[in-house]
Amino acid sequence: ITWVSRNANVATVSPLTGTAVTATAAGNGTSQIVVSAGTRADSALLTVSGQSTAPLTAGVTVGDLFFRSNANATQNMAVDTIAVGGMVTWTWTTPTTHTVTSTGSPTFGSSGNVSSGTFQVTFNTAGSYAYLCSIHPSMTGTVVVR
Repeated sequence: ITWVSRNANVATVSPLTGTAVTATAAGNGTSQIVVSAGTRADSALLTVSGQSTAPLTAGVTVGDLFFRSNANATQNMAVDTIAVGGMVTWTWTTPTTHTVTSTGSPTFGSSGNVSSGTFQVTFNTAGSYAYLCSIHPSMTGTVVVR
């Protein structure tokens, strides 16, 4: 007995052979799941909805006195949306010392004082994560994880 998903962007099947398989959602939409044995075949339509379509990465520019989303240009408050398991990278573009300091709840690990380079955080739990620069509290942002 063999199994196949006609749209791997929506669902995959594993294992590909045997009497029992697991279909795993990969995105929103529909896919025919086809089972065949010898000359016989049958299929079922699988519909997947509610899968996050948020990106897995986001970038934030850290400037003189601002955080700015690279995706949508929001600034002070920079707002980015990523999928669970996604990563945000803050990149310093000036030699001014800033922090990326988590505020509120839920929280994430903070950067400490940084004046160049990057700081990255992987977000494994859904929620809205607020942050600011503890040196310049008017610099703010939020990462929405869904």
